[in-house]
Amino acid sequence: ITGLIGPNGSGKTTLLKIFATLIPPSSGIVAILGKDISREPEHIRREISVLFHQPGFYEELTGKENLSLFFRILRGRIEPRIVEEALEWTGLNLWVDAPVRTYSRGMKQKLALARALFLPAQLFLLDEPFTALDDNGVAQTSSRFLHLLHQGKTILFTAHRWIPSPLLPVRLFYLKEGKIS
Repeated sequence: ITGLIGPNGSGKTTLLKIFATLIPPSSGIVAILGKDISREPEHIRREISVLFHQPGFYEELTGKENLSLFFRILRGRIEPRIVEEALEWTGLNLWVDAPVRTYSRGMKQKLALARALFLPAQLFLLDEPFTALDDNGVAQTSSRFLHLLHQGKTILFTAHRWIPSPLLPVRLFYLKEGKIS
């Protein structure tokens, strides 16, 4: 589990977009999971799960419908057990049939995290995953990170500042003006 910590404009999101093969690096070679992102972007995209700051839901659909749709789009199938497990993890059981437009910012963040953290992936690229979460949500997310770590998965997340969690063995890097300090 690695954290990129830095102020607005330091390059955190840009670096995640490069790792996610959404934009090319301006120089050098970037290898993810042993593959050059410029030469094998499709291979990398099949092995990663990405969460960006604006999660993008269909506001008129329910949380359950959104998860089912995105799992189908991103992985070509829906596994009802995974959808149920992800929804249970969010604690949004009382709101699963409510349109996402009625969710608070924190509820939408939990749903976005469920979408990202329950996909079968080797690498999880998470932009500001702790945004809008209460203490319980931070602890829940930290616990999920540990679960993924114990499965041999890799997590790279960004944050403006580190939210201390004694549960997480995190290696932190500080980014300022596009440079690690």
